[in-house]
Amino acid sequence: MALLYRLRRKLRLKLSAAHLSHGWNAANDRRARRLVERLCREWDVPCLTGRIRAPRRQEAAARDARYGFLERAAGRLKASTIVTAHTLDDQAETMLLRILRGTGLRGLSGIPHVRRQGAVRLARPLLSVSKADLLRFLKEEKIPFVRDPSNRDTRFTRNRLRSRFLPAAERFNPQVKRVLASLQDICGEAQDYLSKQAARARKARPRPAGRGKVKVDLGAFKSLHPALRREAALAALTRLDPGLKRLTYVHIEGLMDLVESGNPAAFMRLPGRVHIKRTQNSLVFTSGG
Repeated sequence: MALLYRLRRKLRLKLSAAHLSHGWNAANDRRARRLVERLCREWDVPCLTGRIRAPRRQEAAARDARYGFLERAAGRLKASTIVTAHTLDDQAETMLLRILRGTGLRGLSGIPHVRRQGAVRLARPLLSVSKADLLRFLKEEKIPFVRDPSNRDTRFTRNRLRSRFLPAAERFNPQVKRVLASLQDICGEAQDYLSKQAARARKARPRPAGRGKVKVDLGAFKSLHPALRREAALAALTRLDPGLKRLTYVHIEGLMDLVESGNPAAFMRLPGRVHIKRTQNSLVFTSGG
């Protein structure tokens, strides 16, 4: 927020702040909240704070709660954009986590610099700035900050990667974080191109097929290049359930096998109570069944 505050007149920004406590460390939560509130008073910036009790070791649940809070805060503050302080380190960690867990080109696109978050835009302007450089700036400018002790809790997967895996990787290449960020840029451009090409394949676009269902023409789908088939499948799944998660390379490859199957009634299940059925002429995607 300090950087945006300094740039507010040049960029003609109207700033507000929102801060969420996760309930993992009461004393640290109070310190962080009081610091945010004090700085906002000094800078005359409207501020909303909130508190939840996020389940420990459930990083995805905590992240979803955090973004939900920020989206609601943006609505109350009449803000058009949410800005977060994700850094180059966050990008590198996300890339490594996805590689280790198994991902495709879409996953290797990493954390997007800008995306939609409900009715507002979510921007991450510091993704090319290392955490070390950011901390150096705060110290040189004597801007107070609070360290979150949960970031050192190795029960969290990301923290284990941060404290053990990345330092080992940096011994092979001290610039590994920037290398991963460059890979993210390349994959992001390739992903954008594939998404646009798949969108132009009109005959393979998903179409409504009843409540909780979409279908794709099987012949048109099979005529696509394999890379575009994956994009068309993901477009159908996203249309069916925009919040669908936990998809992996194995799931998409299973769908590709189903398409090539000689069985006109082949069937498969995906995470989130989604299933796909192959008929004589279509692929039918159903949610909630």
